[in-house]
Amino acid sequence: MPRISEKELHGGGSAGLCLFYHRHRRYVLIASAVFIIFLTYSFGPSVIRAIAPCPSRSQLEFQLRDFLLYRNSQSKGDVDRESVMQNMTGSDIAPDNPTLVSVVRNHFVDAPRPFVTKFSLPLTQTPQAEAVDKILRGKTAGFFLECGGLDGERSSNTLWLEQKRDWNGVLIEMDPSYYMQLRGKNRKCYSINACLSPKNYPDTLSFREHDLGEGQLVKEDSTDDFAVQKAYCLPFHTIMLALNRTKIDYLSLDVEGWELPIMRTIPFDLIDISVISVEIKHGPEGSSAYTEFLESKGFKYHSHLHFMRRELFLSGNDYIFVNKNLK
Repeated sequence: MPRISEKELHGGGSAGLCLFYHRHRRYVLIASAVFIIFLTYSFGPSVIRAIAPCPSRSQLEFQLRDFLLYRNSQSKGDVDRESVMQNMTGSDIAPDNPTLVSVVRNHFVDAPRPFVTKFSLPLTQTPQAEAVDKILRGKTAGFFLECGGLDGERSSNTLWLEQKRDWNGVLIEMDPSYYMQLRGKNRKCYSINACLSPKNYPDTLSFREHDLGEGQLVKEDSTDDFAVQKAYCLPFHTIMLALNRTKIDYLSLDVEGWELPIMRTIPFDLIDISVISVEIKHGPEGSSAYTEFLESKGFKYHSHLHFMRRELFLSGNDYIFVNKNLK
């Protein structure tokens, strides 16, 4: 290796610097580390504050409020409903029973989740939502009730209205697995893990789960303990009283054949409903029974939506009805 001259070493040449570094590498590294620590200690907090400023007191209070709202809403699922529902089912319990209304409000109704929505599919306007939007002429800040909420996203008739028209409302879904997914979507509406009662009083019936989301109430128990479970069925009017609502802009019913018995329990003289979409696929009474009943309650038949869009997990066989008094 050629020798480095004294001139190159003391003259600042690159070869001299390399030689100096190799001879004193340990001390250079120590000095560099000390210098970096000094910079971090002196200027690090300022840099961090500039990039990610600390939240103000008002922001911290807002975050704490959201956390408490979330914790309180989650606690309802942990309450022993067996105890709070004792003596609260049966034909002797009226839908407007104050104790029942209080139980539903405090132990069944889950508040909207105060977090960013988390969806796994592109936002889709179902044909039902499209029809409702046209009938109500792009109404904003409306109120919906969707029974058969599934996971809160797939085939949801109300998600587009919630996201694009700033609607609020309530999702009702009995299947516990789908309900857990529904809550995880962070929908900005209320939700209830129960069934709408096909009778005009609170009851407990058997609910059979289904892997494709077609779970339904059944009249007889199955021998499969994992498929059939006890379900609390709450009157339509009780839920509306618990929510303190008397107006529904859009009612969506998809309950695998129990639509007509449920609609017969609705006090149409006390609750103002503008538009109804009802699945007619599984109704044992036939499609004409829906039209006859709702026309007797002041609704007119609007359209029949029959479609299948597998790429979007959408399918439907629904009738749309519009309140005759709707302006």
